[in-house]
Amino acid sequence: MKKVKLFTFPYAGGNSNIFSPWKKQLNNKIELNAVELPGRGYRTLEPPNNSIEEIVNGLLNIFIKNNSDYAMFGHSMGALIVFELLSLLKCKGIKLPFHVFSQACTLRIFKL
Repeated sequence: MKKVKLFTFPYAGGNSNIFSPWKKQLNNKIELNAVELPGRGYRTLEPPNNSIEEIVNGLLNIFIKNNSDYAMFGHSMGALIVFELLSLLKCKGIKLPFHVFSQACTLRIFKL
C-alpha cells in the first residue's frame, strides 16, 4: 500500500515545527508534509505573504505536482488556508484530498 500524504498547516505565526511530534505518533503508512509558509521557520529569510490569496497561490504547485492520495489538516488560520486552497484546487481541476481536518476554526460547510 502506498503512503498517504498528510499536509498540515499551522496557526498564524506558527511554523512547521509544531507538527514534528506527530511523526512519532502517526501510522507508518502516513507521510507527514508540514507546510512552511514564507517568513516562518526554515523560510524565515523569504518575505512573508500579505494575503490569503498570495498564500494559496504560492502553495498551488505542491498540489499540481502531487499524484498521491492525500489529506489536509489545518489549525486555526491553517484551517482557513486549507479552505481557500480547496476552493482554488477545485477551480483549477486539481486532485482534491480524500479528507480534510480542521481545528480551532469555524468554517462554512460546502460540498466539493
